[in-house]
Amino acid sequence: MECPCWIEFDFSNYPMSSFEEIRASVWDINNPQHTIFHNQEGVAHIIEVSQGSHEITVIRGLQNSEYDDGVVSIPTGFQADSIYACTQRIECIGETLRYMPMAYRQFATITLTIKDENLAENVKDLRIIGDTNGINCRNMAPIKGVLEFLLPVSTE
Repeated sequence: MECPCWIEFDFSNYPMSSFEEIRASVWDINNPQHTIFHNQEGVAHIIEVSQGSHEITVIRGLQNSEYDDGVVSIPTGFQADSIYACTQRIECIGETLRYMPMAYRQFATITLTIKDENLAENVKDLRIIGDTNGINCRNMAPIKGVLEFLLPVSTE
């Protein structure tokens, strides 16, 4: 029987205050593994896998979104979470592998300004509708689907 490989996730490039949990998924041909790492300084974050080629996905920033098998979905009525994610193929050829994920921003912040003062005084919220409601974290591709939520209007 072949010896396993332990992947140690190094989150030292993440400020400890920047996440409450990080989700890591590791896929090989036979066995997907999904793990949630919690923000605990000094605790090793390790996943045991078989030796060979693996695809790793790391995501942080999930609050309202749902995560299932590498896909983030935005529930109806919610805005997209401010998530950071990355995916990479690695080769596990020894007993241990230290992996430092570099998660990149997968969201945009949009500011809408109503220039007409009369209109701005009477608008309480805006209905936002779109045709993308998630992301496939295995290839960072958008997921087609209905996105709809109310955006409160600020008078500031």
